[in-house]
Amino acid sequence: RTVNWPVSARRGSLHVTQRLTDRSVDVVVMVDLSGQPPGPASTATQRAVEGAVQVVQSALRNGDRAGVVGLGGRQPRWLGPDIGQRQFYRVLDTVLGTGAGYQTMTGTLAPRTAIPPGAVVVAFSTLLESDFGLALTDLSERGHVVVVVDVLQGRPFAGQDPLLGLRWDLQRSAMYRNLRTVGVNVLAWPEDVTLDQVMRLLPAAVRR
Repeated sequence: RTVNWPVSARRGSLHVTQRLTDRSVDVVVMVDLSGQPPGPASTATQRAVEGAVQVVQSALRNGDRAGVVGLGGRQPRWLGPDIGQRQFYRVLDTVLGTGAGYQTMTGTLAPRTAIPPGAVVVAFSTLLESDFGLALTDLSERGHVVVVVDVLQGRPFAGQDPLLGLRWDLQRSAMYRNLRTVGVNVLAWPEDVTLDQVMRLLPAAVRR
């Protein structure tokens, strides 16, 4: 069915037709909906939503299937991957908690039905909640390519104690290292850098 006979006859070698759906990828965006402490962490929630929307838009324009999982809220919710412009608006409804097209769930891990086998997972989080980190680790152990974008800018507390700041930086660095050790790709998203530029820092194999 996939052999293109006219082209094959013209060129003297076998050619097959490769459809866009044969090359498409399932891209699932995870958004951290956990309650955040006042200050930079709560402000970062908006960046998480903006980043999720950008990734979904890019995936759908590329012909890929896109879905979303919101973890950490009172009632975590998800929408399975699909294609088309309508899916973009369904994803928006799911992230914002409006509409009725998504499904709700219990627990702190992403359900297997929400993330098909082989799906690429792009997460946005402040990485302040250990449950969200456990969910990322679980997905990596399932064999998914997992990328988490740290949307937190600066430290989530006030005060000028340099020792406290140094301790925070060391703990953050150790957390990045631990996540990378279990196969989760971690990227920081500074204020003056676009998401596209951040994604270019991924290893070549992951970008592909």
